[in-house]
Order: sequence, then structure tokens, then C-alpha cells
Amino acid sequence: MAHSSCFIFVFFLLLFLIYPTASSSNICETSCDMDVTPIQFPFQLVGDNEANQINRTSRCGYPGFELSCNEGRTMIHLPHSGNFLVDTISYDNQKLWIRDPENCLPKRFLNNSFNLKGSIFQLSGDYILMDFTFYNCSSKVTLPYPLPPVPCLSSDHNPNFSVVAVWSGPQIAPFVAQCDPISSASLPYSVTNGPYWMNLNDEIGLQWNTPSCGDCVAKQGRCDFLTDTGLEVACYLPHRPGLSKFAKLGLSLGMGIPGLLCVIWIVYLCTGKRRESEERRRRSDIELNHNIAGRSSVVVMGLDGETIEKYPMTRIGDSGRLPDPNNNVCSICLGEYLPQDALRTIPDCNHYFHANCIDSWLHMNASCPLCRKLPHS
Repeated sequence: MAHSSCFIFVFFLLLFLIYPTASSSNICETSCDMDVTPIQFPFQLVGDNEANQINRTSRCGYPGFELSCNEGRTMIHLPHSGNFLVDTISYDNQKLWIRDPENCLPKRFLNNSFNLKGSIFQLSGDYILMDFTFYNCSSKVTLPYPLPPVPCLSSDHNPNFSVVAVWSGPQIAPFVAQCDPISSASLPYSVTNGPYWMNLNDEIGLQWNTPSCGDCVAKQGRCDFLTDTGLEVACYLPHRPGLSKFAKLGLSLGMGIPGLLCVIWIVYLCTGKRRESEERRRRSDIELNHNIAGRSSVVVMGLDGETIEKYPMTRIGDSGRLPDPNNNVCSICLGEYLPQDALRTIPDCNHYFHANCIDSWLHMNASCPLCRKLPHS
């Protein structure tokens, strides 16, 4: 009898669990073949195939968030900058990271500065626009360490020339007088990824403010349009399972002491497994958010003039002796230190630079250009 009652309850309980209280699938969620990043609201996939036509007619995305697939990779088009590969999308942080399909960002900006005009995206908080000048230098020119040539612009077939990008700061490195200028451009630079010459060919972080769906995604909800016509959005939280009428019917058919004991035992097992599953998912979410947090917004602000003036400043004597004989090149302008040059030192790390170079830098960004250390106060 006990086994019979337990079997009846389990039967109805399983029916209850698999009975679709609400559809969890979203016909709008998709992805390109070679990418694991899901494409979901506010983004939508547009194109010529049938699935993309469904997306287009079902209001799957917010205007301005159109993506496409090219050879299995996710692409985005920026009106004044062209097409880019989408590396990652962080829906809860409302950020995405893009890169050049040919892995040569500097080439994209030789004639046109990076421009987000006409786009709903902005540079991520840890990016700033900096002015660079590209130079074509012959092999006879000795490039100062650690400035490398731009690999994708320096042809392997012509080793007699190489292209370098130099920050257009207040002091120009002497070696550029021996090179031919190509063009100047404003490029997005991540102030958290080390000196500028290390990441010019890296990805670009963008963010969006509207629609605001980050909190909804963080709660494991689904952000979507509120109505079939307007642009107002709402957060649809997942249904929390409870004792529905269907479950109560199952309980009533499995009544009796043996059935009640069976209920208690099954609920105990299910609750334990669900808690284990939620705990694993919570740990996984924490790890994922931790990884993304390493790339998420860092609002970088420069220092005021009064604070900068408090940093120690020295002048090189006629002997040319430096505080560190091994550090004889300004890491910002890449020019050698000469007698009578004014140097300013960052107290927290003791790195020093040309005073006018580091002053301009600190007005934009408070961290050291070399070690990225921020001031204590």
C-alpha cells in the first residue's frame, strides 16, 4: 500500500514538474555558429536567413542593437567606424568588447579617428581617447626601447621600413625627426591595460545606458518590451515553483500516512539537490562576475594641478646623471633625458618622467603610465 501510494504521488508530481507553467524558451535568443556568446535582448540578429527574419519581425531587439553573422562570427556595424567582431557581451554590466576582424585596429584609424557618432554606444568607463601620430621609419632609425613597431602595418616583405605609433603629447621623441609622418588619429586607449604601446591592437570596450536591463539580468530575469508597440521595457522574472492546484491534486490522490511519508522524503531529496544546484550555480555566477569585473568599468579621473605640483620635481644637471642610470628614456614621449630637462617623480612608485609629459598625463589619468599604480590619496 505504501509503495502504491508513493507511486501515485510520484506520478502526479512528475506531471506537475514537467507541466509547462510558462515557456522558458525565447525564440529571440540565438547565436552565431562559432560564438558561444548568446545574442538576446536588447541585441537582435539580422540577416537573410529564416531565423533572422523571425528575429526581425518579432521585436527581438532594441533599435540600434543589430548584430549579424559573418562566417560564423558575431559582427556589429558602427555607423562611422565600420564593422567589428564582437568578442564578449556582458548583459548585466551592459558592456561589449569588439575587435578588428583582421586584427589590425591601427590600420582602421590611420585616416579616420575612432568615432561613435550615430551609435547608441559609448566608450567603456576605463577607456579614453588619446591622440596618436603614425610614423614610417626606416631600418636605419633606432627605435627607443620598449616601443615596438605596429606588426600589422609593418610589412614582413619590406623589412627596410616599419610603422610606429607615438602619443602626440607635449614633448615629441627626438627619433621621429628621422621618420616620415603618415597621419594622426584619436584612438581609444584602455588606461588599465598597461602602457599605450602594449594594447593599440587590442579590443575596445563599449557600454550602453538605454535600455537599462543590467539589474534585471543580474536577477536572472528576462528584459523585453512592455508592449507590442512602444520602446518601454520591463523585467520578467522567472516563475518560482510552488504548490499549484495540479500539485495539490497529486497530493490528494496520494493521501494517507505512507503517502505523506513519501512526500516528506521526496521533498527532502529534491530540496537538497536543488540547494546543491543553486549553490553550484551561485559559485559559477560569482566566478563569472569576478572575471567580467576585471574588465568592467573603472572610472579613471585625472589629478588637479595643485596635486600634481606636489609631486617632486628635479632638474638634470650638466653631468646628465639620473636617479636611475638604467632609466634614461621617458616612457611617455620615448625621448632620452638630456641635461637641464625637468623631471617629475610619482612618489608611490618612484617612476619619473619629463615633467611636461607626466603633467599632461596626470591631468587625464591619475595612475602611473608604467605600473598603473594609483595614488594613495
